[in-house]
Amino acid sequence: MIMENIVVVDASVVLQLLVGTDIDWETLDRLRNAQLHAPAHLDAEVFAALTHLNRTGHLSTDDVAAALVAAARLPMTRHAIPELLSSAWEQQPTVRVSEALYTALADRLGAPIISAY
Repeated sequence: MIMENIVVVDASVVLQLLVGTDIDWETLDRLRNAQLHAPAHLDAEVFAALTHLNRTGHLSTDDVAAALVAAARLPMTRHAIPELLSSAWEQQPTVRVSEALYTALADRLGAPIISAY
């Protein structure tokens, strides 16, 4: 089955999927029927967030380990950072640095960004 619906997901959405926090049905349906793309640094952001949730007592060590395995298995195309840097830099006056790589990828793919925020 060829999917034409391409979306860029950020770490907040992936984190919600992994830890089972509230995510609305519309977003879930949109993700289920889409080709997921993200800048490769998403994995580091998810890792940092899971580590924080563990250190603050919100997730057990086993839960984090399971979430990391699930994250690695997500059917998502991860795009190398160097190919996005020029476009991200051009956006820096108007886009927060933390969002610039996502917006650069979304622009490149002509795709929307799906975020939990």
